[in-house]
Amino acid sequence: MPVHVWKNHRIEVTSKSEPKHLWLSLTIEVYVDGELKGKSLDRLKGLSETIPFSFRSDDLEYKGLLTSLVPASALLTRYSISIDGVEIEKGRVRANNWLDCYVFIGSVSLLILSIPKLLFLLKQLFA
Repeated sequence: MPVHVWKNHRIEVTSKSEPKHLWLSLTIEVYVDGELKGKSLDRLKGLSETIPFSFRSDDLEYKGLLTSLVPASALLTRYSISIDGVEIEKGRVRANNWLDCYVFIGSVSLLILSIPKLLFLLKQLFA
């Protein structure tokens, strides 16, 4: 999980691919000093996302924005963090369950590729 330090605040970014969307979308979360401050919306998107977050420090309210940069995937998502309209850092994050996404895609691909062979064997069996 990438960690960025800005004015003595730890900004952490996490990502996970979502099984309810067949691992084709991501949930991205932003933590400031260990507290969840921003999260992508629950929808089939995530690969191109803008996540607002805010936090207080020394009686000041800071407004941040994490923007995922395309191309993005469960394997690697690049992003940019801005606070009060100024880009402070760029980074990349890997979904913590990225392997699930690729195992699912591989399994479905193998199944699809094996259908013609299965149909041929069934035809031979019942002919």
